[in-house]
Amino acid sequence: LLAYGLEEGLLDCAIVTRRSEDDPWRPEPFIATTADEVLESAGSIYSHSMTMEPLMSAIKQGMRSIAFVGPSCNIDAVHKMQTSPYGFLHLFLRAKVLKFGLFCMDSFEHEGIRQFVEANGMDINDIESMKIRKGVFEFGMSDGLKSYDLSELDRYRSTSCKFCTDMAAENSDISFGGVGTPQGWSTVLARSSIG
Repeated sequence: LLAYGLEEGLLDCAIVTRRSEDDPWRPEPFIATTADEVLESAGSIYSHSMTMEPLMSAIKQGMRSIAFVGPSCNIDAVHKMQTSPYGFLHLFLRAKVLKFGLFCMDSFEHEGIRQFVEANGMDINDIESMKIRKGVFEFGMSDGLKSYDLSELDRYRSTSCKFCTDMAAENSDISFGGVGTPQGWSTVLARSSIG
């Protein structure tokens, strides 16, 4: 959807998160303006991404049709900026932000994931994918899949996740996720008229 929106001129940019090249699996928010840049952000990274700064930077650069991708906590921040009478986005009335919410149940400190990986004899540079499925944290590597009970990572869980009540990003325009769907599928929910 993001690639289509950019290619068709429906979007000026998308605020997405990719993996850092310098520090593997560290989330790096950025402003994507091409389909190729959007594809760089594919896949799950289970650490918080600081996406507000790139959103405001895109607005300051004059971008007016912006897609914003994030879990419910990030979506809620943008929603409040849009709907509060004192919300910051009221100062930029020409900016339209389309919120793409990701289903989310857990987020972990980046350094905590690194410590866990190293403590279990893996190299974070060798990890190709991360997935959480049915209470199991899966690390995809070239030589196969390594799985751990999710509770083994409890000490690295972001404290805010303990209080989250919105797994499905209800304040987004469209929300996406794999929770409760067959492997290889995603649930997509249109939550607003623009969505």
